[in-house]
Amino acid sequence: MNLQTFDSKNEVASYVKNSFFDEYFQDIAESFNELVKEDQSLANSLVQRHACLYPLPFGGCMREVAVHDCPKRLACQSGDQCGNFALTGRKGELQALQHTLNELVDEFAYIEQIVVHDLSYREMLEDLRQKILYLSDLKTKALDRQNSLTPIPVFPYGDAIAKLPTTLSELFAIEQQKIESKEV
Repeated sequence: MNLQTFDSKNEVASYVKNSFFDEYFQDIAESFNELVKEDQSLANSLVQRHACLYPLPFGGCMREVAVHDCPKRLACQSGDQCGNFALTGRKGELQALQHTLNELVDEFAYIEQIVVHDLSYREMLEDLRQKILYLSDLKTKALDRQNSLTPIPVFPYGDAIAKLPTTLSELFAIEQQKIESKEV
């Protein structure tokens, strides 16, 4: 799972390369596989060039958005496809994706009612349909990845002997576990 706690571009590049088989970065993996046949160093420089994961509400942008801005104005966050966008597996990413998907479905239903009376909205309706299909596909991929993860308990809270937390991180872990148990 990527918590975007990398210290250098080399760590991000390493994460990207190691995630090729997890289908996190399909576009860059395909390009890498094509280039590695010709020149290994060229393929590695491709990964290094795209080793930027700008965190977004869901997913991340492999473009240095803080420096170069986004030419699509982060349209990936509303369902448009982008070659620089990648799901990262961060905690909360699936919920943010589901929220956006729900909003698009509601908007689609509203516009669908308008199209009955005014056919000029047909193109907008088709655009929303494509966004919903794309986000649904992303959600399926994110769910598949999340279901394949194995939770590892950091602290043994199931023991019969319950001691009081001695550090702030233990207290936060206990509170987080309480929050997550309420969600289930």
